[in-house]
Amino acid sequence: MKKKNSIWVILCYVIFFLMVFGINSIIPFTGMDDLEFGIPDAQSHNLIDYLLLVWNRNSRRLFCEFGSWMTMRWNGKIVANVLNSLFMLGLIEGIRRIAKSFYKDNVDKHQTIDIFFALLAFGSINYLVIAYTCFWGSGAVNYLWSATAFVWCILCPIKIVLNAECSNIEKVISIVSTICVCFSEEHFTATAAIIVTCCFGATIVNKVNSKYMLIEAILTIALTIVSLQSPGFEQRSNSEYFYPGFDSLPIGIHVFRTYQWILNGILNESTCAMVFFIVAIGCYYYSRNKKIAMGIHSIAGILLVFKVISVFSTIPLLKQNWGGINLLDIGLPMLSVDNPGWFWNNPDTEMISWDYLSNIVHFRIIIYGLFLLIILLLLVDIARKNCKYKGIIYAFGLAMVVSLALMHFSDTIYASGSRTLFNFNIILILTAMLVMHVSDIKGKYKCCIIFSITAINMLLACGDILNYLATRIL
Repeated sequence: MKKKNSIWVILCYVIFFLMVFGINSIIPFTGMDDLEFGIPDAQSHNLIDYLLLVWNRNSRRLFCEFGSWMTMRWNGKIVANVLNSLFMLGLIEGIRRIAKSFYKDNVDKHQTIDIFFALLAFGSINYLVIAYTCFWGSGAVNYLWSATAFVWCILCPIKIVLNAECSNIEKVISIVSTICVCFSEEHFTATAAIIVTCCFGATIVNKVNSKYMLIEAILTIALTIVSLQSPGFEQRSNSEYFYPGFDSLPIGIHVFRTYQWILNGILNESTCAMVFFIVAIGCYYYSRNKKIAMGIHSIAGILLVFKVISVFSTIPLLKQNWGGINLLDIGLPMLSVDNPGWFWNNPDTEMISWDYLSNIVHFRIIIYGLFLLIILLLLVDIARKNCKYKGIIYAFGLAMVVSLALMHFSDTIYASGSRTLFNFNIILILTAMLVMHVSDIKGKYKCCIIFSITAINMLLACGDILNYLATRIL
């Protein structure tokens, strides 16, 4: 039986690899953004010289720059396709292994089902976030590679806290991934450091004696500090190229614009992943307080309905009548089809403020903020009532908040687009999977729930794509 299960697992991953490789092969190698600018340097420098060059010039992401060098050195599309497909495979396997550690009995009886559960959970992430981080040249080496290192970095600390079996191979991969993620995209570096440190704190509180946990915690903190000392990172941090006047923004306006960006990212660009998270919380309360569970599921349903309406409101043939009822519009015009331009061209006139917004948008911003606060408090309540998972839930919650809040300090807040939400979405679905496992919902119902959410996410993606095509035709 075990051998038969292994064959199915291998078959699942082979099919998945071929699918990802096929998608990568269809996407042309042109329009690679940052990669295009680095081709001359990559082709004229060996690896060490190239890493030293970017370290001193504009980057602390040595692991990502290694990926860029591998991709640009021979200008090889096939190299990028194979590497990115392998990292995609590694990301899903890392998510699966983390989810496996959440089981109450720490037993993996249905490995094939776990793979599908991990794939479906990943499929709840917005298609634009996945497209710009997993299938776009510059996005893949900076975000996909970082995400894979991130999940494998936090794998062993999570297993140690949850008293799950952690093999020597996993420990070696986790240590290597720790080194890689500390020199990766900043969101993944910061959240990895937070989760590993919280896990180390949890082992102390729970009196778990783990030399490995101590080593990884020290390594993570030390290498993160070293990476932040990069001359190139300091120069880039002091730049206002993407948002002139960014550092001189009044604190109140700066905080509001960050909050507005965060709210928009959660509601409009992370909709189905957020619905999965809210539904998972509702599932936890279902056997404990059905009224609370129904209220939580109602919030998820309302968010999903509002998202469907927002998609309909942008259809060219219906826009004249429906355009005014985009219920998820919180006044951030960057995502509007009517205003796709970059903010930094004229930030003083294109940027908006609280006074500029209408009363209905004011109401939405306040109400949606309150809803998210309620969901966060319910997550804290779940952590408080489940001592075994408390440290992990708090670590994930803090990491999600930090992942979003980091954009407050970046002048690329309006330039980077959906890809900056990838780290938040990864942690969001991991938290949802954890809460789902803690609940009393049976396995088959879990799969049905996430399958439904992912299917809806795909339909919404099709709607967005059709709208985009229609605006180019009509």
